Amino acid sequence: MGNNKRDRSTGTYEAISEERVLRYSNLWRAIAYLIIISIIVLSLIPNPDEVTPFSASDKVLHTIAYAVCMFWFGLCYGRDKLYIIGLILIVLGIVIEIIQGQTGYRDMSLYDIFANIAGVLIGFLLSFSRLSWTLHYFEKLLFR
Repeated sequence: MGNNKRDRSTGTYEAISEERVLRYSNLWRAIAYLIIISIIVLSLIPNPDEVTPFSASDKVLHTIAYAVCMFWFGLCYGRDKLYIIGLILIVLGIVIEIIQGQTGYRDMSLYDIFANIAGVLIGFLLSFSRLSWTLHYFEKLLFR
């Protein structure tokens, strides 16, 4: 069926606009997985207290990291996969916090979990904004 997408409700196929297909989707997906790896590594390495300049900055960093991750995955995989991606990221954030509590050099924090969930929700909402064309714009700009 070439470059067509099946409408599940009617069983018909509709053409996907060439502009909507990413030419370098493997590159963008590799970056998405590097973001996840970075979150996992940075969450599990020892963290000196002086890294965060103010008390809530740790929560801000959690929110930003998960928002960027959710948004980037949404750009790479499309809106139809957002719910499952969001659920996976929320579970990942919870599992990482549990592991942190077992390390002896990091603490588990419910507030970190809430910040992670807030980030996932922000990234989810951004995926429905005009920013959803970000990778298409990058491809036009960088790979003419």
